Amino acid sequence: MGGLHRSLKFWGAMALGLGIMAPTLALSLNGSVPAAEVGRAVPLVFLFGGIGMAFVAYGFAVLTRQYNHAGSAYALVGATLGPQAGFFSGFALLGYYVLSTICTVPASALFAEAFLNSVGVHHVPWLLLGIIAAAATAWLSTRDLRVAARTLLSLEGIGVFFIIVLTIVIFAKIGAGSAPTHQHFTLNVFALPAHTRLSAIGAATVFACLSWAGFEGIATLGEETTNPRRNIPRALLGAIGLSLPIFVIVMLAETLGFGTNHAGTAAFAGSATPLGDLANSFIGSWASSTLLFVAMASAFASLLGSCTAASRMGFAFSRDGFGPRTLSKLDDNGTPAVAAISVLALSVVITSIMAINGTSAVNDYFYYATIGVLCLLVAYGMVGISACFHIFRTRAWAVLVATPAALGTIFAGYIFYTEATGQSSPYNLFPYYAGAWCLIGLLIVLLRPQLAAQVGRQLAAELQPQAESTDLPIQMDQEVDDRSVQSERRPREVSDSVDGKDD
Repeated sequence: MGGLHRSLKFWGAMALGLGIMAPTLALSLNGSVPAAEVGRAVPLVFLFGGIGMAFVAYGFAVLTRQYNHAGSAYALVGATLGPQAGFFSGFALLGYYVLSTICTVPASALFAEAFLNSVGVHHVPWLLLGIIAAAATAWLSTRDLRVAARTLLSLEGIGVFFIIVLTIVIFAKIGAGSAPTHQHFTLNVFALPAHTRLSAIGAATVFACLSWAGFEGIATLGEETTNPRRNIPRALLGAIGLSLPIFVIVMLAETLGFGTNHAGTAAFAGSATPLGDLANSFIGSWASSTLLFVAMASAFASLLGSCTAASRMGFAFSRDGFGPRTLSKLDDNGTPAVAAISVLALSVVITSIMAINGTSAVNDYFYYATIGVLCLLVAYGMVGISACFHIFRTRAWAVLVATPAALGTIFAGYIFYTEATGQSSPYNLFPYYAGAWCLIGLLIVLLRPQLAAQVGRQLAAELQPQAESTDLPIQMDQEVDDRSVQSERRPREVSDSVDGKDD
């Protein structure tokens, strides 16, 4: 079986990460729920969330300077804390990528339906639009990865350009006193309204995190990127550094555009397509149609990026012995096509069930996105712990160097905790769904120690050349490995050649 092809450079890797993040989609949709939770303080929540995600990105950057693998957190944690922890972390991350693929099918349909309505084409079922988006993604996800990277970069570039234009118009009209409902500029958006509950801050920050979620998908491209120990960390930090000021400034424009009084924040919270509504009121209907089109393109880009990351995770798990072996097969273009098509098929089935059950496209998106982000926070926390462990093992001034990674873990734990307390239905159930998925991963590790040992041996074989190049050890829990080898009654020469303790 051949390996993944190294065809991406720095900009290609960062483009795919931005594609999974989908800034245009995030800015077009993810501010409305925080507005319902914290009122005018949406920009403050995004600033807080962005700083927290920067700490998380630091942990990924520390580890990808040493290890690069299609399994992302699965291998990064496995190489430092052992195969059991690696499998658990990877299983949590796989849950996010699968759920991200699922939620971006209705997101693509939501904006496609809104765009068609804006140009006079009505009554097209959103489920049909979602299926069309999934079919197009299935075709693109089996092409050369460079094609996907160029597609994502182009779509997001166009979307961000139009959003920046709208942001400038909003600020200009507010500054000139010609805003549609006489909105005015104020910095009280960076202060929480009185009596804001802790649980409301956590719930709002989940959707800020959702806007950045997916940047770590860059780490799944470690086997397909040239000079990965240089380009992957740069792309991870670059994606956060580039998007953080844009997100905060655009959320400031959206909040001011709707207005910071009660009526304005209620309108923001009640809007299914906030940027489209603002474009219509500040510029005109043609601008609204344009923004809805680029948001539709961004949602499609996010679907493609999420499917790309999910397929790489599925490929890595299957290659290392967990899951159907067919998921580890590569097509003629060097892409895990079977894994990509499988996750898209699952997404279409679940989306169809939700649509038949009467769930709206916007609720379908937010439900699965929330569960996915909670799974992601678990993986983030494990990566932060692993980065600290790696730093203390290899660096001088370890406490100082490890502090940002530790803060990333604390941030992830805080957001998960606040989301699990005091939320209204059905969001109060979502932490349990995410916890159940992660618990399944933990039970697999505990009940199948031979799988953890097999994963450990495979990761050691895949990552050992990287470690040897810098004379750093890989921790793979040898005790569990030895027990499993004995229980499986493997020939001694096979065990010795795999473990390689004397090499």
